[in-house]
Amino acid sequence: NKYFEIGLTLVHNIEKSVSSYLRGQFLAAASVAVMSFAGLTILNLFGANLTLTVFIGIIAGLANLIPLVGPFVGMVPAILIAFMNNIGSDAAMAHQLFGVIPSPFYVLDIVVMFIIVQQIEGNLITPTLVGKSVGIHPMMVMISLIIGGTLMGPLGMLFAVPATGILKVIAQEMMFVRRNAHLL
Repeated sequence: NKYFEIGLTLVHNIEKSVSSYLRGQFLAAASVAVMSFAGLTILNLFGANLTLTVFIGIIAGLANLIPLVGPFVGMVPAILIAFMNNIGSDAAMAHQLFGVIPSPFYVLDIVVMFIIVQQIEGNLITPTLVGKSVGIHPMMVMISLIIGGTLMGPLGMLFAVPATGILKVIAQEMMFVRRNAHLL
């Protein structure tokens, strides 16, 4: 009975840590969606002829929740839509004027834009947002992702940060019990 309250506090703090992690992940996904939409809109200003940019941004944000393959999954719809939109208009016009099909430089622009978004997200946004939400330093988030990825691959990367947060909560509770054992 004397450890019942400690157990309840431990479970409550673990639940709080995991829910904060999930909130941070969804905020990071939302930031990827917004950055992808903004990047595709900028590409449209320079003649990329992309439609459904909001839809592509949402897909990129949701796909970002999947470790490693998510950024590539988010890029595929943008490339397919750009290819279909540009083949219909630019290729027909270029074929009539020059007798050739133009090279798809817009695909390279989209790939570069998604790489930039993923670099910003992976190196700045996720470590900061997720680290703050779980209460872990951003460098510790990166280290836990590397360790999780090395030990268990993408699944390890998915569970590395919440596992680190849980270990932190358990360590804090153990230190509290150790310091205050005489009061129990």
